Amino acid sequence: GEEHLDAERGVKSVAAERDLTRWIAKLAVRNDRKAARAVQEMVGLGTRGLALLLVLSHTCDRPVVLRWVMDGLGHFSSPAAAAAIRRGLSSPHMTVRLHALGAADRLGTPVLIRAVRPLMRDVSGGIRINALALLTRRRVRGLGAILAKARRDPKAYVRAMADKALR
Repeated sequence: GEEHLDAERGVKSVAAERDLTRWIAKLAVRNDRKAARAVQEMVGLGTRGLALLLVLSHTCDRPVVLRWVMDGLGHFSSPAAAAAIRRGLSSPHMTVRLHALGAADRLGTPVLIRAVRPLMRDVSGGIRINALALLTRRRVRGLGAILAKARRDPKAYVRAMADKALR
């Protein structure tokens, strides 16, 4: 659509402006509140913000930045944002997967919600419990089977959440 074309034009202008370093510095901080404010600033830029986030999702490999990129992308209902979030769900970095989960939940598209299912086998119990919470809240098809498997999870807190959801 029109938003996608604007985002593509924005990607070109962002690359031309070369201000990515400034945005990376704003996101790569230890203070989560400052990083979250930078994300909100990017979101406030509309399609230019989307373009910045998309460029960063493709060009930056720093988990401390990518986690916030995932957060920002969750505010844009666009195919390109959804594709980047799906990539984030399979990131080798737990923090990026966790923030991509939040973005997938915020957008709530069927494709993104389906992409969360494999995270029920994630090595991180924190990812599994967040994926389970999302799938339970969304009342996804096959939830009973997901909950039954989660009741056998190695982590007690995942088993407890599954038990509670089955009551």
